[in-house]
Amino acid sequence: MKLYDNNNINYAEWFVEFKEYCEDNNIDHTQYNEDSDFFINWIHEEISMCWNNLMDEIRFNIDINQPCVVFGTLGLWNANPNIIPRRFKNLEDAIVTCVEKCDYISIEENDGIISIRATHHDGTNKFDIYKLNEQGRELNFDYGDYDIDKHTEKFKGIYE
Repeated sequence: MKLYDNNNINYAEWFVEFKEYCEDNNIDHTQYNEDSDFFINWIHEEISMCWNNLMDEIRFNIDINQPCVVFGTLGLWNANPNIIPRRFKNLEDAIVTCVEKCDYISIEENDGIISIRATHHDGTNKFDIYKLNEQGRELNFDYGDYDIDKHTEKFKGIYE
C-alpha cells in the first residue's frame, strides 16, 4: 500500500483537484493554468500536507516506541553499496533519516515492511524498514562484526 509519493506528479490530475479547491474557496481558477506559480505552489503545499499527515499517522497511531531496523542500498554515482543495518528507536526516526536530503520520495508498506525509495542528485537509495519483535529488541548490533544481509542466520526471526 502506497503511503507517500512525490514522484511523477500528474499535473492534469492535480489541476482537477486545484479547480475544486478554488471553487470551494471562491477563487477564479480560470486565470490559472498548469504552469502558473499559484498552482505549482498549491501542489507543493498539498504534498507537504501529505507528508505531515503521514508523520502524524505514525506518531499517533503506531506504537511510538516500536524499535525497528533498516536494511538497504545507497544510490551513489559510482556504486550501490549496502548499508550497515541500523537500529532505530522508532519508525518516525527511521523514515526521516532515510529520506533526509532526498528530493523524490516513495514510501510503501507491504506485509508490515516499510519500503522507501529516495532519489537524490546521485541516484536512488532503497531501504526496507522492519519492526523488531522481542527477539530483535534483544539483538546486539555490533558494528565491528556486522552482517549486511537480512536473510542470514543472525537476523532470522528478529522482526515482525
